[in-house]
Amino acid sequence: MRKSFTSQQQNQVERAVAELRRGMPVILVSGTKKIQLESAEEFLPKTKRTNATLVVTAHRAQFLLGNKKITQAQSLPLGKEVLAKLGDVTGKTLKQPDAKWVKHYLKSVKEAGTESHAAFTLMRIAELMPAVIFSDATQGAHDLLSVNAKSIEAYEEAVAYGLKVVSEAPLTLADAADAKIIAFRPYFGGKEHYAIVIGKPNLKKAPTVRIHSSCYTGDLLGSLKCDCGDQLRAAIRFMNKNDGGVILYLMQEGRGIGLVNKLRAYTLQAKELDTVDANEFLGFDDDERPFLPAAVMLKALGVKAIRLMTNNPRKVKGIEKYGIKVTERVNHEMEHHEHNHAYLETKFSRLGHVRK
Repeated sequence: MRKSFTSQQQNQVERAVAELRRGMPVILVSGTKKIQLESAEEFLPKTKRTNATLVVTAHRAQFLLGNKKITQAQSLPLGKEVLAKLGDVTGKTLKQPDAKWVKHYLKSVKEAGTESHAAFTLMRIAELMPAVIFSDATQGAHDLLSVNAKSIEAYEEAVAYGLKVVSEAPLTLADAADAKIIAFRPYFGGKEHYAIVIGKPNLKKAPTVRIHSSCYTGDLLGSLKCDCGDQLRAAIRFMNKNDGGVILYLMQEGRGIGLVNKLRAYTLQAKELDTVDANEFLGFDDDERPFLPAAVMLKALGVKAIRLMTNNPRKVKGIEKYGIKVTERVNHEMEHHEHNHAYLETKFSRLGHVRK
């Protein structure tokens, strides 16, 4: 259900994102609490702090503390020893601190408060690592931007429901001479998403649809490490030969963690972590993508039911959650080869993808 979201709330969140990305603190208002919040990735060492703590997600804490039973975000005092190894503790350096050091200096770890969820959501919106520094809001805090936790939690839904068509144009593609692209933008600005219509599909009778997240390395550069580019082009060819269809091209790089963090995950994969463990090492869930934008776009096109090209049952559930009926799942498995085999096997074994 769509909830009201004001321009003031939008401004709060987007200005907070800009501040955090340049290393500045903001004030997080959560109920009666006012907390000074900084990105642990971009923090400025000279910022004044009182009672500072570092808060990491449960996934990052599992790697950091070597305890897979951790299920909640964890908080630890930000002493000089932790500050000196902050990059290792947060995972930014893509290295783990020494086990003896962890045992000695991370004794006082405790479960973080509920306000950490809003803080991590804000980091994800900013495409920063989900590790934050909390400290007391001091007397000088009135000079800092304030953002309410409720505004943060409501932001992504408001952005999705605010998507509207702003432009469209005909396309002649290598694998589909008859196509067009439709650009969607949130009513108050933000990232655009795109619908690529192949041929003349009947949008009233369950057209074939591919929900495709942007992949700079696979779609544009032709990386062989993933199957994204292959899936995009195969979907175009399939639709061109089978009564047309719609590709929803969503700007959700790296399963929703952003390109910079995806490149970090790639480096970890080169060090023998799989795609799931790489995301979790950095503190992320294995898939951070919301599917509400796709549902809003389909409804704007007059589509109520679809044949969904995917191997991922989560996509089926994700789109049906928002009122789009999936009448059929169309398998979309690509050819395995030496470069993508490990990645594809991880999608089947750990992300629940379905084989042919």
